[in-house]
Amino acid sequence: MKAGIANAVSCNDKEDVPDRGDNPFLLQALGVLEEKSGNLAQAEALYIESAKSRNSHEAAWVALAQLQTHKFRQGAAADRGVLVCYQMVLVCYQMAERELEKAGIPPSSHVFTAWASLEYKKAGDIRRARQLFKAVLTVDPKCSAAWLRLGVMESNNGNFNEAELCFEAVLKFDQRNSRL
Repeated sequence: MKAGIANAVSCNDKEDVPDRGDNPFLLQALGVLEEKSGNLAQAEALYIESAKSRNSHEAAWVALAQLQTHKFRQGAAADRGVLVCYQMVLVCYQMAERELEKAGIPPSSHVFTAWASLEYKKAGDIRRARQLFKAVLTVDPKCSAAWLRLGVMESNNGNFNEAELCFEAVLKFDQRNSRL
């Protein structure tokens, strides 16, 4: 991977402009490998480098936010520590949204789905999670991951009619979804 990073040339597809660093896809992939190996600090550094190389590389922003979520789940016992970490993760999602907008790229269903899940699972903010899931489905009405997670959230909160509609949408767009 490191040899590939050292020798790769990468350009932003929309403008044919070289990235501001090494290939963001390879950096993010190496970050995933480092994370799986337990080298969380190195993974975080690679995700940050990937996002700096191409600000609109949504996978790097989501990986960074999820890594930081993983970190605070392991460590911070104090409410203050959890709040600070949640705010850092939230900034990652907001930065991803802003950078995609600056690059002229439509909002990412991947970013919004991960963000909505964070709002629901970590912050317990069902209203905000619903807003973000609706934003996902505006961008990509066939996003089965968003439909499924929204359905699970609605079901967990006793909104069974809404959950059923969500699950039917999953089946409509992704008939082989084993998670459903």
